[in-house]
Amino acid sequence: MTGNGTLTRDEWKTALDRITEERTGEHVTIELLDPEVGHQYEAERLPFAYLDYDPKDDTVIVAVGGRSARYPVVLRHVIAHPREVDVATQDTRNRPSGSSARTAPPH
Repeated sequence: MTGNGTLTRDEWKTALDRITEERTGEHVTIELLDPEVGHQYEAERLPFAYLDYDPKDDTVIVAVGGRSARYPVVLRHVIAHPREVDVATQDTRNRPSGSSARTAPPH
């Protein structure tokens, strides 16, 4: 099954925990899309550590590395005050294959 979906804020924590459980250790890329700065890669093909939503600080955290001698340091990308979280599924078991979080453009 293939699909995309924007999650409600109440679903963020559960969905990101599910992605962490099902995809930890797989190689991922963190891409930043900013209309002012342009398209940039923050990390390419590093082992996925976790995704998390912290409702207290209203942040989504994407973490890679930190699980082996080859990648001993965890790189965390923090998205402050996200306005939207999307999850894409594309395999036969309906496992999440990707996600994105968006923030409001700066004023």
